[in-house]
Amino acid sequence: MPRKKKKLVEVAPSTSMERPEENGNVNVSSSDNYTTDARKKQAILNSANSRTRVWATIVYPDSAPEDWRDQLIEAHVQAFVSPLHDKDINPDGSAKKAHWHVLIMYDSVKSQAQAQVLRDAIGGVGWEQVASTRGYARYLCHLDNPEKAQYSPEDVVEYGGADYRAAIVRSTDSVVLFRQMREFIYEHNILYYSDFVDVCAAERPEWLEAIVNGQTYAVSTYIRERMRKNMDERGIVL
Repeated sequence: MPRKKKKLVEVAPSTSMERPEENGNVNVSSSDNYTTDARKKQAILNSANSRTRVWATIVYPDSAPEDWRDQLIEAHVQAFVSPLHDKDINPDGSAKKAHWHVLIMYDSVKSQAQAQVLRDAIGGVGWEQVASTRGYARYLCHLDNPEKAQYSPEDVVEYGGADYRAAIVRSTDSVVLFRQMREFIYEHNILYYSDFVDVCAAERPEWLEAIVNGQTYAVSTYIRERMRKNMDERGIVL
């Protein structure tokens, strides 16, 4: 006899738009910059038996243990703590309660019960499985939400060797930085890579970071070819 087809159970994406400070639960799907696909993925992540590497919670200054940051250090886990969000506004115009966002990145997947041990130790309120590490890391400062209060990436605290700058960088950011550097090199007729590095070190730390972390070849090649072109135009032969 033919087998009966099993009925597929469809997982519906979360539609909750409540903010964590309103209901005590953190839900990534409520972030304005998340796409429909990300919300569907989040619904799957939030299923009862799911496990993931990356978790997030919120910590309030008036309820966190005094040593909550020490607890993060002693856990020896990679984590980011946002600047204190003390300028956020509710839809009705009232001020939100000041809070920190905490993003915790384990080396291996953890169940909610396993991950919750650290959350409870730092006094976290609400718990969330994060669908996109980069997306949530950028949300710590509202980098993709210009309508929200903006916070400085320089004020994000890193734990366990986590690198915030590396976490938030996008491929388009690298292109933008290279265009800025190329324009500066052209306008100032820089013909020596060492001169450009000195400028970066003294005046443009974001450019220095870019060339140290992967753009050395592109920038040095551009400068070298400009020098070669300059010599050709002047009839200089080495």
